[in-house]
Amino acid sequence: MADIRLKRLLVVGLCLNLYSVTTRAGIITLHNKTDRDVFVSMYRSASSEKSGVHANGQSVIPIMIKKEGFVDIERPADDRVLGFSFIEKDLGSSIEADTFAKLAHVPVHLVSGDSLYFAVDGPELKGYDTVEYEVVLPAIAKLSNVKNQIKQVVTSSIAEYMKPLSQYVKKTSKAVQQNPHKDEVAQVRIGNELCMEEKAYLEKRMPNVKTALEKLLGRSVNSKNVPNIALVESGGGYRAMLCSIGWHLGITKLGVMDVVTYMVGLSGSTWSIGSWVASGLSIERFKEQLIPKTEQGIYSLSVPELMLLAGNLLVKAAYDQELTIIDLYGALLANALLKDFGDDRQKIYLSQQAKTIEGGDWPFPIYTAVRADEHAKQDWYEFTPYEIGATWIATDKRGMYIPSWAYGRTFFAGKSIDFAPEQSLGFQKGTFGAAIAGSVEEAIQKITESKKVLPPFDQVMDVMINTLGSQRITTAVANNFSFGMEASTIKDLKQLRLADGATEFNLPYPPVSGERPERKADILIFVDFADDSPTDFKRVEKYARDKGLKFPAIDYAAIENRVLTVFKDEHDAYSSFSNLHAVGE
Repeated sequence: MADIRLKRLLVVGLCLNLYSVTTRAGIITLHNKTDRDVFVSMYRSASSEKSGVHANGQSVIPIMIKKEGFVDIERPADDRVLGFSFIEKDLGSSIEADTFAKLAHVPVHLVSGDSLYFAVDGPELKGYDTVEYEVVLPAIAKLSNVKNQIKQVVTSSIAEYMKPLSQYVKKTSKAVQQNPHKDEVAQVRIGNELCMEEKAYLEKRMPNVKTALEKLLGRSVNSKNVPNIALVESGGGYRAMLCSIGWHLGITKLGVMDVVTYMVGLSGSTWSIGSWVASGLSIERFKEQLIPKTEQGIYSLSVPELMLLAGNLLVKAAYDQELTIIDLYGALLANALLKDFGDDRQKIYLSQQAKTIEGGDWPFPIYTAVRADEHAKQDWYEFTPYEIGATWIATDKRGMYIPSWAYGRTFFAGKSIDFAPEQSLGFQKGTFGAAIAGSVEEAIQKITESKKVLPPFDQVMDVMINTLGSQRITTAVANNFSFGMEASTIKDLKQLRLADGATEFNLPYPPVSGERPERKADILIFVDFADDSPTDFKRVEKYARDKGLKFPAIDYAAIENRVLTVFKDEHDAYSSFSNLHAVGE
């Protein structure tokens, strides 16, 4: 029964020891049904958002409940929240709201009955009242068992049906037969250094940036002082896509696009960047061709278009790659946004963009998604014309990457074991923009924030959050290229689950943050097409602080009041360029 309203507060503060509650309104027994000790503390929200911390001058030690043990506490009469964790240090004397939102917690004064049960749901520790623990959870378990049995029967039947169809698709599909890498084994590359292709690109791009920068500034620039400038563009569906096109058109006319090395997109901005680079057109011609395509939407298909779409889905199915609603969504996007490619619109690939950018005349495109499985913690994936991977996968905090043309293949122990063709740019567009891959809890939050929810529906939503909260409505799915690699933190996962990066924060900063040092941006231009810029930017800043990355102090009032705001770390002697933050109107 998580209290979703707490996530709107800036800070929560530790109120008092469990045994110091003075208003007696009955006893609640806390039952630890796990195989580990659980630590609990009582909290209340800060009295002032501006003050940041609710101070009470007390030093409180969390109470420990032994595994399979129990503790009685007095039920508080006012609005108190019980925080709990397997790790004692998680329960500090004061906790910021974003951190507390990720901590297991229950509004204890609203607990029905006289018992609260701590149990593990997957990797998560959760709290359940008597009805949830004794009625709802067993019912969900039974339904899940039935669902799995049905899935096994259906999957087995489909597999038998697909065998001859898969063989036919592999023999006749152009995507398979014309795949330039159809006989090539792909290997996983370990390490966060840039691949040779990206390094070669930079050698050609930086002289072009130097020339353009000298023209823009009207003075000479030492080759050693040419900055790495990165555009970081937000998501927001078609709105972000159209704003991104307008932004690119404007800075091209100003001569700024020529001094940019990287352009990083998320969700809607990736639809703009990806379609533009795939087209190879000037931004002016690209805009003229794309705008009319937005008038019809993505759900209107002719019969020939439907056949092209179905053929693309069949190729993926022929190689036993799981299909989700995100694949259909991506194929529909490709049908609409890549229409100028005619019958090949479903066979446009990310790796083909390498040919467009290799001369250094274009900024380097990077597309993003985030990890969407139950263990996700600010883990980002990046997609480039050369490689796809992430900085965090290896156990020693090194990255793992594969060639873009191998994305979707089945891998084991660092090598591909089939020759599946590259997933189409359409499928990847769906992955980049999979905003519907949010969790049940995130969806309910949106409902409650936009419309008042009255009893008994608020209690029903609490139960849904508590039992299904971390589960995604749907996700993009791809085979895990690090499956079976001892050096991988996810070596046991056969599949990767991915979602729109906006489920973390709506500005794709990580790829140019410095986590890959050779790609660290000297100037960051954040272009936000959303309506909650300060909130997302605070999350970006927190990400940088948590990972020890260089980031200037931000004046959030300035962001609210000005379209263009410039920030620079005056104390960084090694930085001679400002960080920029631009908010589009």
